Amino acid sequence: MDEVDTQIAALFAQVYAEPDDDELRHILADALMARSDPRGELILYQLRPEADHPQRAMRLVQQHGLSWLGPLRDVVIPLAYERGFLASAQVLVTARANLTRACGEWATVHTLELDANDAKVMPEMIPVMRSLRALHRVNGAVLHWLGTCALPTTLATLHVTKRCSPDSLSALPRTVRQVFAPSSYHVRDDDGAWVTPGGVAP
Repeated sequence: MDEVDTQIAALFAQVYAEPDDDELRHILADALMARSDPRGELILYQLRPEADHPQRAMRLVQQHGLSWLGPLRDVVIPLAYERGFLASAQVLVTARANLTRACGEWATVHTLELDANDAKVMPEMIPVMRSLRALHRVNGAVLHWLGTCALPTTLATLHVTKRCSPDSLSALPRTVRQVFAPSSYHVRDDDGAWVTPGGVAP
């Protein structure tokens, strides 16, 4: 690895450490563009959306998106790239045993679709998911684990796909008492409490 490669690797690490900092992404994009790396184009297209940028970005993702997953390539199905990085993904059922843990690439993912047994690996995944805002297909096992750990402050939405017991819900670190109905959404309000849509009392 030459000096430029080392600098670019350091920039990637900075983006993963501060995923909300678009200035870091701009700096990384410039460095990648100087090396004729199409990832730099994607970052710029998605940071500066103009008339033809979405189409150009889509073509780049189609051509290079799987290779840009890095160590997550055999772990997730990419659902969306935003600002040049993986933003939404579904965990592959067959990849659970090979999940890359404490991997920097998780840091930019804000939406994750789970599988029934993903609670077994979530303790390794969640600490590095600095951008996590939504978990989809949450079941009782995942809810049970959520009730035993410190959740990311960014996590705001749970999409529950199976009916869960009141005991599972009461174990959550925020006030939730109502049994989740299938496919219902529950969000964290401004004071940090988990509430049901439409103001239904827990």
